[in-house]
Amino acid sequence: MGFLAVLLLALAVGIVVLAAVECFLFGNWTFDNYQILLAARALRDSGIPQLEVMPQSIVGLDLLFWNHLLPVYSLRFWMVFLDPGIDTFYFSIMIDTLLVIGVTGWLLRTFLIGSMRSRGGLGLLWALVVWEPLGFNVFFSGNVVVHWAFLSSLLALIALRRHLLHRGGGSAFATGLGAGGTFCGIPSLGIPVMTGFVLVFTLETALAPGRTERWRSLGPFLVGMGVIPLLLAGPALWNMGVGGLQEFVTTVRFYGDVLSEPGVERHVLRMGYFLSSLWVPHLDPSLLPVGLTAAVLNWRDRERLPPLDRALTRAVLVFALSWVALALLVSTHFYAARMDWLLPLLLHQIVLLWQRREARPGVFAGYLLFALWLVVVQRFHHAFLAPRGPLWAGVSAALSMTGGAVLLGVLARWGGQLSAGVQRRRWAITCLAAGLLYLPLVWERTTGLVQTFRKVEAAWREAERPFTRTIRITRQAVDRELPGGGWVGTNVAVPDLFSDRIALQKIYFYRGLFGGALERPLDRLMFFARAPEYTLDDLPGVTVGDHLRFRGHVYHLEKAVPLERGMALIVGRPAVPLPGVRVKAHPEDSPAELLADYFAWRRRHGLPTL
Repeated sequence: MGFLAVLLLALAVGIVVLAAVECFLFGNWTFDNYQILLAARALRDSGIPQLEVMPQSIVGLDLLFWNHLLPVYSLRFWMVFLDPGIDTFYFSIMIDTLLVIGVTGWLLRTFLIGSMRSRGGLGLLWALVVWEPLGFNVFFSGNVVVHWAFLSSLLALIALRRHLLHRGGGSAFATGLGAGGTFCGIPSLGIPVMTGFVLVFTLETALAPGRTERWRSLGPFLVGMGVIPLLLAGPALWNMGVGGLQEFVTTVRFYGDVLSEPGVERHVLRMGYFLSSLWVPHLDPSLLPVGLTAAVLNWRDRERLPPLDRALTRAVLVFALSWVALALLVSTHFYAARMDWLLPLLLHQIVLLWQRREARPGVFAGYLLFALWLVVVQRFHHAFLAPRGPLWAGVSAALSMTGGAVLLGVLARWGGQLSAGVQRRRWAITCLAAGLLYLPLVWERTTGLVQTFRKVEAAWREAERPFTRTIRITRQAVDRELPGGGWVGTNVAVPDLFSDRIALQKIYFYRGLFGGALERPLDRLMFFARAPEYTLDDLPGVTVGDHLRFRGHVYHLEKAVPLERGMALIVGRPAVPLPGVRVKAHPEDSPAELLADYFAWRRRHGLPTL
């Protein structure tokens, strides 16, 4: 087990490090990550984290980048010691990811050191958490916006365990500190996590012995929860001043007013989809339903658990139920995949059930077969049903529950014989389930690692770094088009690719609202597209020669300028289309009447309309 653990963890670390080297050589244009660098640069220059490439953002991100403060301040820390360029950004992503992997191991050691007989077994469990398909792609990949929220939640769990053992003010404060940090990492993860910690901490405080002393730790917990949000948001709000803060609050309120409710029928469908994705996670296969089932079974047998394990089992169920309650109200952001932050705790629940297999052999046999069935259904769903649409998640969830009912019936009829057979073959069944869950991802990422290494090795020998060459060629093409500079809208809002004379605006669409709407047209549209098809991911069916409407203005996409590496730059100018000319638009582009109301609203409130 030790060798396998070292191999899997070494592969995970190798993927992280090689990904950073690949980004250094070729660049990374994923805006979800790159926006952290833009906000960190603004924080360095003005003391306010903001996204200047998203003017008049629907949630005020151009004024205050409030939804990912922790990763922004982390990158700003590295800018003190390193050059504040894009290379520092790639380096910080690598360090953040390695920190998340390391703290995950620390948490498992803290929770399971007394349960595991060998370091190899503990290391293998560590590798199983890191390589779990859903967790790997959501929390252990290069998606920097969730790294610090996940890291904070892990540290809060470690502090919570210590508090359950010692009931001290320091551990209570540390628990609140980590819980508050999750909100500053990403609110859509932080809000349900913080809610869960408040409920768990309050419940455990109420159940603790002593009538007066037990509540003394609640104050340090609540104070700790507000420290990180106050330390990060306070200076930014101060630098914004009263006027900037008023504009930010007014903009966010307007967004809340115009955002339409989904309606009862659509809301019920979302609730059904969320509940289905608990059984069959919609992004990747996962141990999430397997671990939650273990927690329920452990709670049914809680009297046999030691006090600490009983409290941790209770905490898992409170965390899960509070998340479900919030998600049924706002499932758009609190979707089930992000519940996988509980994975280390859920693995602890699986270990607890495994250790008590002799006490309840029938329950353990049923659980083991049910876990295998859940993994089979998930693999089947993601192989054949997932591409067909979200409603098929309900079919797969129903299949999971139906199969579970059949297993219960079989156990009720032939329980003794089946339990004995399952106990004898428990390792074979466990390895089969683990192989089905893990091997596809490990194989895919291992072969990808080899291909990436070859790509990096070839690029390393080149005289000029590919990303440097991309910057040079793109800037030359843009300077030929706009030698005097101007305002450019683009799908790749990376200022490094453009000269300082260019003011950038990201072209994006979000729920048919008004993000980036301007009263005057942009000087140019410049879309990065794949050659020679010149296709755009965000604008299907739009290509060179078309007329495109964006936020009330029409542009003619007149030509494509070849770049390199199979890329081209589609250039569009403002235009007045002739009668009969078809003008294309994104399905979520803003209607004319909404834009008119929006600009009138901004003028009434004394806000700029650009």
